[in-house]
Amino acid sequence: PSHGQLEIQVSGFLLGSAVKVTTPILFARRLMTTTDDIANSFSELTNATSQPGVGSILAAEIRVDLPSWAIGTDDCGNVCLLVTTLFKQSKKPPSIMLQNLEIQFQIKCVVERASGKSETNEFTVIRLTSNRTEDRRIFFSVCGSLIDYVGDQPNESFLKKSIIRLANLFRKLLLPPRSSDIGLFGELIYIFCASNPASAVSAWRNSESDKFDFWTPDLRIEVKATTLRQRRHEFSYEQCNFPIDQKGFVASILLDESSRGSSLLDLQELLENQLAGDLESTFKLRSVISETIGNLDSEMPMRRFDFETAVNSLLVFDLTEIPAVRGDLEPGVSGLRFNSDLEHCQPINLKAEVRRFPELSEYFPSPNFKK
Repeated sequence: PSHGQLEIQVSGFLLGSAVKVTTPILFARRLMTTTDDIANSFSELTNATSQPGVGSILAAEIRVDLPSWAIGTDDCGNVCLLVTTLFKQSKKPPSIMLQNLEIQFQIKCVVERASGKSETNEFTVIRLTSNRTEDRRIFFSVCGSLIDYVGDQPNESFLKKSIIRLANLFRKLLLPPRSSDIGLFGELIYIFCASNPASAVSAWRNSESDKFDFWTPDLRIEVKATTLRQRRHEFSYEQCNFPIDQKGFVASILLDESSRGSSLLDLQELLENQLAGDLESTFKLRSVISETIGNLDSEMPMRRFDFETAVNSLLVFDLTEIPAVRGDLEPGVSGLRFNSDLEHCQPINLKAEVRRFPELSEYFPSPNFKK
């Protein structure tokens, strides 16, 4: 290749049959995802006898219906995701260089296909510069999210904005876990039970400064999950002293740890099936989960909780009616947190609450969510 160009050799192959995975309650069969397709394509590619030449990338298609995308490896063994775009920007976007991740836009490449035919084109190249197996797994997952979100032949402007989100998602996945998996599991159960899961996701964790898990201008919902047998939860002073013109609720969920139960990733997959077709909600779901659990070692067993127990235990309480510290605090007092026992509190009647506030119904659990 001439100076400033990359040579890309593209080899074709047939993908294997769909992987079947059985998990308790949630799925009888797990469908192939774009992440699976990327991993399978890369595995087939690296198992082939061909090797990339100096300064070149050996690449293969990811899926027949994604002709503008390819997965490959360069002469240094780095994994590369490549994409051709429509409506390129007149001014080439600057490269993005992060730890273990390099992104270059509109790079002119010479593509050599298995048929021997070659072509010159411009690609956006996303390169993983780490050879750790766990980093590669995360890279495939994030790239799968990107492709699902932007689709085939994206325009350059939309792709750039989406790649910035991808880079942020990748960075979060490399960080240590931020909070307990118990709390996140409870929040995912609540989204699953919501009358409109997409609306629940849109109200979920929109700002680090939010005092509640789910927030709209008129509604506050805090989810509390516990592995104890009693509904005793910790609250902040602010969660029980919100403005009187707003409505506040707490969803209490009891979890039962079980080796045959469901993991966070099981719940993520279940919710992605619920959100099928809503790519914005799916992207946010993956982003929040990634930010919360960080880089969980794939070799470390992920805790599992009984799915039916969690769903059937869900009760919603009015925050103004639970035991709490209320009223003005003494000057100089802040950061107050306390435990509140909800065992003797009366949960709200979901059907009656929906009749009173129909505009909030999509954020509440469906009255018939319990099986």
